[in-house]
Amino acid sequence: MPVQTNASSPPGYPLIGHWWNFERDRLGFLTQCYRQYGETTRLRIVVPTFLINNPNDIHHVLVAHAENYRKSRRITGRVGRRLFGRGLLTKRDAAHRRQRRLVQPVFHRDAIVVFVEAINVHIEQMLAKWDAGSVVDLTAEMDRFAEDVLIRALVGDLGENDRRRLSEANRARRKFINHAFGSRFPFQQLLPTRLNWEYQWAARNQKNIIRELVSRARNGKIDPNSLLAQMAAANTSQGDRLSDVDLFDEVWELLTAGYETTRDTLTWASYLMAKHPEGVARLREEVGRVLGERPVRAEDLPRLVYAEMFFSEAMRLFPPAWMFARIALDDDVLPSGVRVPAGSKVYLCQYTAHRNEEFFPEPERFDPERFHADVRHTRPRFSYFPFGGGERVCVAESLARLEGVLVLSSLARRFDLALCPGQSVELVGAITLRPRSSIRVAVRSVLASD
Repeated sequence: MPVQTNASSPPGYPLIGHWWNFERDRLGFLTQCYRQYGETTRLRIVVPTFLINNPNDIHHVLVAHAENYRKSRRITGRVGRRLFGRGLLTKRDAAHRRQRRLVQPVFHRDAIVVFVEAINVHIEQMLAKWDAGSVVDLTAEMDRFAEDVLIRALVGDLGENDRRRLSEANRARRKFINHAFGSRFPFQQLLPTRLNWEYQWAARNQKNIIRELVSRARNGKIDPNSLLAQMAAANTSQGDRLSDVDLFDEVWELLTAGYETTRDTLTWASYLMAKHPEGVARLREEVGRVLGERPVRAEDLPRLVYAEMFFSEAMRLFPPAWMFARIALDDDVLPSGVRVPAGSKVYLCQYTAHRNEEFFPEPERFDPERFHADVRHTRPRFSYFPFGGGERVCVAESLARLEGVLVLSSLARRFDLALCPGQSVELVGAITLRPRSSIRVAVRSVLASD
């Protein structure tokens, strides 16, 4: 007999349940489930699966009873560790908690502001290539920018040859990982394909570069403000510190998974700038009032309130990490009353949860005022969780938010954007929430119109 879980379920297929519905269109299927069945939907995707959107249930899974919910072995198992390394993303239990205690202070908001000047330099390098009247591929531009910033923050200034080698190897690895995780078939890394050979080459090349960088960090030969140098120097009051293997794993993982989410958020935020000129006008007014003609400094950040609100609303509508899963170790009952049997999978989908009309009226409407300080504190904590939550909340959240505020402020100051006609912007729920094809915008210089 099926387990009674008191949650609604859509019609499925014999034997395969809802697997085909999900694999055919993950984002569309889960959105339909939420709209039709509400806060909890019972599915069968290989194993009993629950799509939950109730903020109290999400808090229960990520915080209150997090010890009962483990990451999927697709991430923390042998295949996940081979692809992503053995950093915070794939570590479990005590090993994860120990490593996070050492790594997290390096990414604290107060520590990250040291990169404001470096990020401004990369923004200027990007925008200097944008000519008034030209067409810009937002997806490609933000991809290069986000990667450049991550490499600079992670290991400091590199020679052009080292930076190029690191970037080329990283892109080859990412291409394979996106293919492997988007495929319906397992064991992609075992197939004798050109993509697999390129991945194996890239992995070997990148490992050699990272080992060399870790050695430099241990010998004090890289930028002391870089994240790698700070992680190498980090230790607890008991004298615990990251080993060379730990440092290698964190750099390996951050290069793989550390900037795609930022790239996608910056792409979607810029897309929203092109669609909402009234929001750009408010950004421009704030930048002029706070900064005048000078660049952003660290002390300016608390006053760029609307830029922060704009960025937060972009992540509500287009959360880059749009869904993740947990596995129930033991039988449990969620605060909503839904019974979750041991071995069940729980889907926490930011894309659907961020469209809860109770907390976000007219959820498809773009409105940064939702994140005004007087409003956002009236909502439950897990009505909005673009960076996850609990002990596995994204460690690089502060760096992503810093980049977002700086990019939005600089873009608004210099350009108006307009979507090029004739293109269809379609969302894809892959590893991250990305556009199916490049988003192209026409650029008009604000300065030229003055």
